[in-house]
Amino acid sequence: MNKINFVLCYDNNVDKAARKLILDLCYLHKKCDIWVISYSFDKEYIDELNGMIKEYSECNIIGYFVNKNVLSNYKTADYISDITNYRYYMFLLPIDKYIYLDIDIQVMKPLYDLFDLEISPKTVAAIVDYPKTRFDRKIAFSTGVMLINQPKTNEAKLKIFNELCNTHASHPDNTNADQNVFNLVFESDVAYLNKIFELDIAEDIRRSEIELDDEAVSKYYIIHYKGFLKPYHTYMFVRYIKYYRYLKDGKFFDVEVNL
Repeated sequence: MNKINFVLCYDNNVDKAARKLILDLCYLHKKCDIWVISYSFDKEYIDELNGMIKEYSECNIIGYFVNKNVLSNYKTADYISDITNYRYYMFLLPIDKYIYLDIDIQVMKPLYDLFDLEISPKTVAAIVDYPKTRFDRKIAFSTGVMLINQPKTNEAKLKIFNELCNTHASHPDNTNADQNVFNLVFESDVAYLNKIFELDIAEDIRRSEIELDDEAVSKYYIIHYKGFLKPYHTYMFVRYIKYYRYLKDGKFFDVEVNL
């Protein structure tokens, strides 16, 4: 298998959940680079993560450190950290293709089928999101799981980064924060993925699109725990814990859950 690239963006508020995700990714892929964008961490933290995954000799954690700046002043949802705005920096990374992942997900099986998709000439591939406020647009995409096909030049990468920042700054009252911004900037530059790549477990079940059982869930590559109720910090999602703690072939990584 070829090496696969992942990008995460998080702060120390979700460190334990991020470590679980990193372990899952290394276990499922064996050969990968995981880029971590953050203003909370330093080289010592990245070295610690690499020590944590030392049994996976062909996996690497690479830190991309940014200083807290004006992006922290941009609007996010009340329950979302300002760190989410800093994922705009992923378009400055020196890699051509990668999968961006939110921290509140469970990877159920290897993501080579997603990574190997050819989406050119589009920059972004993602699943269709449920209708929300997207500046009156009829269709929108979810930004929790995105396949990114980077521009080839640094100039083109910087142009996207600046467009994201400027669009956010010019829409201070948008209700879904950076997700709206991604939808505005890439409105005509997105390919829509098959739904099997991302299960919005709360919304899909609420809308009765699936039953919450092993057979129904098993066909999905990723479970995404959207919203403010997360399985790793609230008793509200007790019924989802078995999926959050599950890893292929029965291997588990323990997470702290308040029951």
